[in-house]
Amino acid sequence: MRVVFWSDFNCPYSYIGLNRLSKAIDELDLECKWEMMAFELPLQHNFTASQIREIEEIGKSEGLSIHLSELTSSRDAHRLVKFTKENCPESLLELIFKIYEANFSYRDISNHDVLIDISIKCGLDGNAVKNFLLTKKYKVEVEVDTEEAVFNAITSVPHYIVQSDAHQLIIPGAFEKEDFKIALEDLTSGEITEKSFL
Repeated sequence: MRVVFWSDFNCPYSYIGLNRLSKAIDELDLECKWEMMAFELPLQHNFTASQIREIEEIGKSEGLSIHLSELTSSRDAHRLVKFTKENCPESLLELIFKIYEANFSYRDISNHDVLIDISIKCGLDGNAVKNFLLTKKYKVEVEVDTEEAVFNAITSVPHYIVQSDAHQLIIPGAFEKEDFKIALEDLTSGEITEKSFL
């Protein structure tokens, strides 16, 4: 199984959705390859105070600590994801989760020291990551990801495309874990060929 998903580290629903989907895949004992596509959001959120409380409560119920504060650029974090996919793919999902965790725990993910620290904890070579972040490698690829999303009429995140053999499932949004499981079971059994899970 392969999961391609568009998201941004500044989107709490992307964090929640990925947590639910990854748990559903683990509980179904499915082998999965992940690919994160960048979808950079504006550096401001328009959540009301009640929406912020709701998001934080949802996160808490999922075992996630989510604190919405001032947002910073996610560009280098997205570049680091692509670097990790190429150089240390076995650590990719762990790295993605740790970047989300840092971002919603008042750490500045535009700060290279923060990204290097996360990388080291995921088993990457800190010096290699430091040298990479000083370059502009993958900058264009990150921009192309967003352009590809717009081309495919993806206007919000998270957005998942799950592929199993010749079958494909499109899931726009952070569904409940049990709903993800039902959809994945249908997909792997062949009951879903190619449709959107709405």
